[in-house]
Amino acid sequence: MGVPFSQLRAFTRRLAVPRLLATVALDALGAIALFSGGSVNVVSAADETVTISPTATFLPKNLTVTPGSTITWRPTGGNPHSVTSDGCVEPTAGACTFDSGATAATFISGTGTRTSYSFKFDNAGIYQYFCRVHGGPGGVGQSGTVTVMPAGALIPTGAPPVNSADVRPNVSVYVVSPANGATIVGDRVTVQLGANGATVRAPVFGEVSRTAGHFNLLLDTEVNLATQIQAVPGVTRSNTTTATLENVRPGPHTLTVVWTYDNNVSPQPPITSTLRFTTTAGGGEAPAGAPSGAPPAGIPAVRPPATGDAGLASNSATPWYIASAGFMLLAGAGIVMARKRA
Repeated sequence: MGVPFSQLRAFTRRLAVPRLLATVALDALGAIALFSGGSVNVVSAADETVTISPTATFLPKNLTVTPGSTITWRPTGGNPHSVTSDGCVEPTAGACTFDSGATAATFISGTGTRTSYSFKFDNAGIYQYFCRVHGGPGGVGQSGTVTVMPAGALIPTGAPPVNSADVRPNVSVYVVSPANGATIVGDRVTVQLGANGATVRAPVFGEVSRTAGHFNLLLDTEVNLATQIQAVPGVTRSNTTTATLENVRPGPHTLTVVWTYDNNVSPQPPITSTLRFTTTAGGGEAPAGAPSGAPPAGIPAVRPPATGDAGLASNSATPWYIASAGFMLLAGAGIVMARKRA
């Protein structure tokens, strides 16, 4: 059974420390409990179920169990899914502990031939996993975590899960043409693209690789790059270094090129390149001083970077274990002060 927070709070009140430090100490104990759901200890070994929603989410996303527990993943709806530990596609994430399968025949679905997947967790540790169809390693997209802690333990053992930035592909993307600020005649825009550090290829269903992927072009469109990019108006996918935008209205435009895994999921932080151009009606003429395909004076051309990003917008967060360490340091300071005053 877990230790209720009410008992912990009573304990901190007996310490001769300021109320603020007592509260911090209590919060630190709650933080290191991670996903235990309201107690510092964890429940006894038992079978648990994770539901996979039709919107490609593991529910619960984070689960804490004791050694010997068996977890079963059950999808709802007809979309295919996998349950794959990060190490199966990313060596720096550790071992490939479990994987429901990497092919269409082995994926699980609420309406398919395989409607569930189960795995027994015998060893303590932190196991981060994702869906090959809708996620990526490092907690990207459809992903989750299983923390296995022995009964009586206060903190998990083993290495913390990898952060998305740690396993982010060392890839950069760039636009060869049109030039940034160009004026283009007509409603058809041909875009020449490039990528450093990876192979541009047609998607391979079920594969997630840091060395291969393709482009998603967002024309005057904003999408949530933390989830799988959907084929909605304004989104054009390209498996080669040439893409064509059709029926582009006259006027100014913003084009963002996003590098994605085979499953149209963006690594985090996203790998992007952005440029702006203007189109005029077909048969018209480009404004004076700005011939078709050339940027107006004063607007720099977009050049391919050697590594890193062009137009990168980072949305990475502080890893949970760093935040927890900060709480623990504050808690330790409170205890030391308590002993000095005793």
